[in-house]
Amino acid sequence: MAISDEAGAAPDTNPRSGKVAPDIAADHVFSDSLLGCLEFVAAHYDRSVQPGALVSGLPLVDGRLTPGLFSRAAARAGLSARIVRRPVEQLSALLLPAVLLLD
Repeated sequence: MAISDEAGAAPDTNPRSGKVAPDIAADHVFSDSLLGCLEFVAAHYDRSVQPGALVSGLPLVDGRLTPGLFSRAAARAGLSARIVRRPVEQLSALLLPAVLLLD
């Protein structure tokens, strides 16, 4: 999934930039991995989000975010997301951070 902030700002892709993994509650990550990914990306773009607000009212499946609903939840964080199918080797660093759905 390609994700960017709606202002089109390029993400900081420098691994030495000093950005660290956000403090995400482990229960969200283990119970809903896509929601955990969205929280991580939102924090990367300095978006303050509440997990419940991202998914409130969405038709979750088994209480979890689906790939098809991810872009709607991302929009609530001020991000845009879309599903793109391509080989990993063709991913540009300009698209990072990205959420990968592996087959």
